Amino acid sequence: MKLVPAGGYFLLSVAERRLLEFALDLFGEQLSQFLLSGTGEVAEARVWHFTVTFADERGAVRSREIRVEPDDIPDDPQILPCLRDPLVILTLLRLLIEDPVRSSSSLSYQQEQVLNLLRWEDTAETRSAIDRAVKRYTRLSYSWGLGGEELAERRLSFYDAEGRFVSGYGHYDAEEGGEYKRVANTVDFPSVFVEGLTRRAIFGVDWNRVSEITREVLG
Repeated sequence: MKLVPAGGYFLLSVAERRLLEFALDLFGEQLSQFLLSGTGEVAEARVWHFTVTFADERGAVRSREIRVEPDDIPDDPQILPCLRDPLVILTLLRLLIEDPVRSSSSLSYQQEQVLNLLRWEDTAETRSAIDRAVKRYTRLSYSWGLGGEELAERRLSFYDAEGRFVSGYGHYDAEEGGEYKRVANTVDFPSVFVEGLTRRAIFGVDWNRVSEITREVLG
């Protein structure tokens, strides 16, 4: 199975591959492929358009069109996740899901936890990469709707939906020993998203029944 680009300049470490194994075990191959979109890519894409082919409860073949794009911020163009951004978010999801005392879908974490799980060197650049990935996903929206056959079966004229995988974040520095250091980080995942992931059911799709995912890069 090919979840990320192979060979070339982009090589996964042993720790990063273990993270992919975590995703495969919990989310399955198809949903993991979707979540890891952009990993290892350098193109500054503006929009992704996914077509997800799946079977419904009766075995009928359906498709779901999903559009992924960042917020339109004047004078501050945004791009979709790339390089190792998805690995950061996957690490934060793992910290959240495996927290034995978790009571919400909001995660308080230290950057060292992310660096340790990924086995990244602790530098200003890697810490900045964590912040950048969180901010990028916070500004990302996912929109989708039902196909014509599903609308007819449900007697609906239309059905449009939009959501986010990361609904907010926060961090702050404080002075320690005469210099400012990061002392707190939080990231908020919508509870419906976390629950859907663990059940492999998001966008109205049972991802255990997905047979194919195609992606078109726009812009």
